[in-house]
Amino acid sequence: MGSLEDQIADVVLAKFETLPAKSKPTNDTDGIRNWVPLSGIVISTAEDTGLTCVALATGMKCLPVHKVKDAQGFVLHDWHAEILAIRAFNHFLMEECFGLANSKTGCSPYVRWREEDEVSAIGGIQPFTINESLKIHMYCSEAPCGDASMELTMNAQEDPTPWPVPTSADESMDSLSNLKGRQYFSELGIVRRKPGR
Repeated sequence: MGSLEDQIADVVLAKFETLPAKSKPTNDTDGIRNWVPLSGIVISTAEDTGLTCVALATGMKCLPVHKVKDAQGFVLHDWHAEILAIRAFNHFLMEECFGLANSKTGCSPYVRWREEDEVSAIGGIQPFTINESLKIHMYCSEAPCGDASMELTMNAQEDPTPWPVPTSADESMDSLSNLKGRQYFSELGIVRRKPGR
């Protein structure tokens, strides 16, 4: 048995392998296999020593900033794998809450009703909470998007000195607001797109 980290990765990868072929990268006509970042949420409880993948997603794009205003809430803005996995996990938790609310037994291994003093402390609007025994793990095949991966990139450089940022004469500043991959890794707070394929 490997480390906990390896076990988490194995559970997510095994779940991914069960998906139909249409849900996976394909080979190009030249035989080169495409790839895409994969993320998953794995849980375990104190009662159950096993790991279960409850959310899985692939993805590597983000809606361009100039399209966000036109989306009007009807278009997903960020479809990076880790964001989609978190959204899928939220859906899983909502389904658990719905099941608990409609259950005659009132039991779930993942969520529970809040105690009366917990509800009143937060204004009574959140009747459920995650069970304290639940352990939640996230697997990402690539470093998460944006600033979360910049420290890894800086540490991997032979010379971690920040790259000079182009002036508006060199390159339009609009292109700096939506960088490909990990360009200009010292700049933080910028939307970044992951490399793929």
